[in-house]
Amino acid sequence: MTWTLADPPAKPLPVILKPLRDELLSSWLQRTACFYSVSAHDLLVQFGVAPTTQIRTIDFDLPASVQHRLSWCLRTNTLRIRNMCHSIPIVRAQRFVAISEAVSRCATGDLRWQGNPTTRPIFRSWFESWQISCGVCRRPFHIPQSRNVEAKAIKKVPETLWQDAMAGSALFAQYISGKPCGILPPKIVWLLASAPMRRHDGGGTGFRLIVPESSRPVFEAIHSSPPTTIRTKNPFKRLTLLAAFHRFDQHPAAWVGELAEAATEAGRRAIFAVLENLPSTIRDALTHRGCLGRISAGYLKHASRDIELHDIRLKLAVNLRQIDQTCLKLIAVASQHLPESHI
Repeated sequence: MTWTLADPPAKPLPVILKPLRDELLSSWLQRTACFYSVSAHDLLVQFGVAPTTQIRTIDFDLPASVQHRLSWCLRTNTLRIRNMCHSIPIVRAQRFVAISEAVSRCATGDLRWQGNPTTRPIFRSWFESWQISCGVCRRPFHIPQSRNVEAKAIKKVPETLWQDAMAGSALFAQYISGKPCGILPPKIVWLLASAPMRRHDGGGTGFRLIVPESSRPVFEAIHSSPPTTIRTKNPFKRLTLLAAFHRFDQHPAAWVGELAEAATEAGRRAIFAVLENLPSTIRDALTHRGCLGRISAGYLKHASRDIELHDIRLKLAVNLRQIDQTCLKLIAVASQHLPESHI
């Protein structure tokens, strides 16, 4: 995304509304614009920042020059501006961040701003799919009641599941921001956990092996298809995905062995197909128990990034082969036709 800056205003805004904890930058701009009886678009024009098609896009990938301009106009610092944005590029946001409608809601926040819809703030944690607790009140997001009898019977999620899901949320946040986050990226973990299990081992998928709490009917959606993203409004599914990510990261080689042992024949082939696309160092460490300890801790912390780069290299190799084959076909066809005269 490109940004253009016009001349700045002569002075910053005289009155600035105090930003709230966990509030998005776009929300702060909209509340400030409402105070001055203008639109957020007009406010950005006043700041000399070329407005984008949607004010929501300002919550992603702000260049340093725009951060500095906004911090001066709003009488704050660039660190606060940066912290009010999502820590993920907008090109990856579609899989992990909601844009227009929040994936989570907080009952406390809804009640607090119920009578002021025009100045209602928008909070970052409500739109980030890996968050399972409100960034304002720090409480777990409310799990709504369902018509499902089993859902109504559940008084609360087991404490162990909450704790592991919270740890998985923190681990996922590190993955999003590019920090060390474990040996496998979450997508690979979920693919391995999606392998079908034998009936005498409980049936379903590997999620029931890693997260036994998901055997309840209310968690059934997790077993319908292999998940590739955590962006879902089903709170039980998100808890399972995050808990599985954390628990797998604790003992990755052991979980690979248990999943392969309990999987059906088709599930075992699916597991080995996923492992086959991993770098040889990681694949050998996961398939031979005891080998994981021989790899340096520094490499293991960044292994998930190495795996994603390895996957990109494999895809580029496939594309190059396809381009090479297409060129050979074009050369073969061209050799069968005489050149046309343009005289």
